[in-house]
Amino acid sequence: MRTFTTAICVVVSFIAVSTAKSLPGEGNQIDTSTSSSEESTDLKEYLVQIQTMCYEKTNSSEAFDALLASMYGVPGCIQGMVDLPSFMQDFGDLSASTRNEMFPKYCSQIRSALVCLDPPKEEFRKCLDANDAVILDGVVNAMPEAIDLICRNNGEILYKDNVNYHVCMSKYSSYAAECAGMVSNETDFMEISKFGPSQCDELTNVRNCMGGKFDECNGPQVMEVFDIFWRALIKGTPCKEMNVSTKTEED
Repeated sequence: MRTFTTAICVVVSFIAVSTAKSLPGEGNQIDTSTSSSEESTDLKEYLVQIQTMCYEKTNSSEAFDALLASMYGVPGCIQGMVDLPSFMQDFGDLSASTRNEMFPKYCSQIRSALVCLDPPKEEFRKCLDANDAVILDGVVNAMPEAIDLICRNNGEILYKDNVNYHVCMSKYSSYAAECAGMVSNETDFMEISKFGPSQCDELTNVRNCMGGKFDECNGPQVMEVFDIFWRALIKGTPCKEMNVSTKTEED
């Protein structure tokens, strides 16, 4: 089983891509017939890893069962925070001329709905050691900043020239697997609190690998979202003291 280091690298990528495509934007429609099956497979793999982590931490299946129960409650929670029927109708009618109305209408609702992630986050923390829990908190707490970036100037980031997320979405699984594979076994099984320059270099390589992949699929805007979560990850490790390179918060 890959440990938390690799899992969080993959999850950071997944959150960044999912966040970028969850809010509307021209050219942001993807072929769900291919992507949904891949994402379902990815989710199953993540859950197997998490289930093992929970059992190893608690020596019981109760923590994972509670985590699953809290995850099942997320959709209903979101429906109570976001006017989904109206959102879907407006989403279908979205264009460059209507985005100035849609983004102000729904971005605040989506941002408020992030509280729905709190229950599964708290349950997941029970499966982690203290250092990993700090990283989890940081990554989840970075989501408002990611939403704000996507919603800035009524979705301007999604309307830049030559935006095309189709390839990024369809190839995400292979991108994440390839880049996360740059983490060595030694780093993968090392306590995060003991990371040194070698381990931090590997994390930087993962980040740069994802940047290259997003450039290849003509989705550099996804990388801007990715870097928000990446900075949150790095802040939870000793790498924050080693000048690990990511985009600055001012970029």
